[in-house]
Amino acid sequence: MERRKFIQQSTVFTASFFIAKDLMAKNDGPIYGHNGMKYRMDNTGVNSTRKTTR
Repeated sequence: MERRKFIQQSTVFTASFFIAKDLMAKNDGPIYGHNGMKYRMDNTGVNSTRKTTR
């Protein structure tokens, strides 16, 4: 294998690995619930804590 092609392919693989790792990362938000009923709050949706102007 040519050196340039190897470096190019390994760079693409490494970059895609870190991007996929970040996309699949678990949310580190607070955990709510009790016993076996535990869930995380996602504040990025419609009901976020953003202030709205009227």
